[in-house]
Amino acid sequence: MSARQGATPSCVRAVVLGSSGFVGAALLPALRAAGLDTMGLGSADLDLRWQRNADQLAPALGRDSVVVFAARARQPQHSWLAFDEDAAMAANLARALAAAPVRKCIYFSSLSVYGEAESDLDLTEESAVAPLTPYAVARYAGERLLWAAAEQAGFDLVVLRLCKLYGPGETSPAYGPNGFIDAILRTGKVTVYGDGSELRDHLFVPDLVRLTARFALERSRGTFNVASGESCSFQDILRLLRRILGREFEVEWRPRTRPRIDQRVNIHKLRSALPDLAFTPLEQGLRETYDYYAEKAATEVTWRKST
Repeated sequence: MSARQGATPSCVRAVVLGSSGFVGAALLPALRAAGLDTMGLGSADLDLRWQRNADQLAPALGRDSVVVFAARARQPQHSWLAFDEDAAMAANLARALAAAPVRKCIYFSSLSVYGEAESDLDLTEESAVAPLTPYAVARYAGERLLWAAAEQAGFDLVVLRLCKLYGPGETSPAYGPNGFIDAILRTGKVTVYGDGSELRDHLFVPDLVRLTARFALERSRGTFNVASGESCSFQDILRLLRRILGREFEVEWRPRTRPRIDQRVNIHKLRSALPDLAFTPLEQGLRETYDYYAEKAATEVTWRKST
C-alpha cells in the first residue's frame, strides 16, 4: 500500500481521539494551525472501550472527516487488562468507521509489532511482524481491524508505526530521554539498565505532530515506520544531557531485565511519501525537552512555597 498525493478540501474536519494524551494534546493546535476544523475527544468525552459510546461517534463524523486515533501509551507491565481495553477500543472504532465512513483514519501503532527479541539494523515495513507482548499484539490487532473497516467502507487508512517518543508534555515520563530528564530534576540521579549501549531511535513529539498533520492534509494511505532514521545509544543521550546541563550527574547502573537488542529503522517509505520531511536534531530536542521540564519543576517549587 502506498502514498497517493492530492489536494485535501478545505472543509475537512479533523477528529482527534485521545486528545488529552501526550501526543493528542500536541496534535490539536497543529491541526488547527494547518487550517483544519478540529475537534478533540479524550476518554472523559468518549470512552471507546464500550461499543455504546463508539456509536455516539458517528454524528461527529462526515465523509470529509479525518480521524486520528492517538492510542494511549504502553500500560505498566503490558497487562492483559490493558490488552483487553486497547483491543476493544480499536474494534469499536473500526466498527464505527465501517458504519460511518470517513475520508481518512490515521492510526498510531508501534514498532513493537515487529517484536522486541532480536536486533534488526534495517527495520522496514516489510520486516516480519512478530509481536511478543500484549501491548504489541493489541497494536497489531488494531491495524488489522482498521484495514478491514477501510476495505469494507472505502476510506483511506494511514498506519504509523512509531518508535520511542520524547519531548515536552509527557505527564509520566517513560524510560529514555524524558525519564532521564525527569530523574535528573527530581533526584539528580539516572538509572540505566545494562551498559546503555543498545541502539534505539527516538522521535521528538513536535516532529511527529508535523508529519501527522501532513498525512491528514494529503491524500495518502499505507503503513509507515515513523522514526528519525538516526539510532543512538542511551550512553549518547546521557552524554548530550551532560553537555546541555554543563555538569555531571550520577548514573546508577542496574542489571539488564531483558535481552539486549539493537534497532535501526529504515524510513525510506516515509521519506518517499513526505520528501521534504525534516527532523529536529537530537541535541536540540533534548534541550527543548529539558527546558520544558525544568521550567515546570521550578513553577511547582514556587507554588509549594506560596501555599
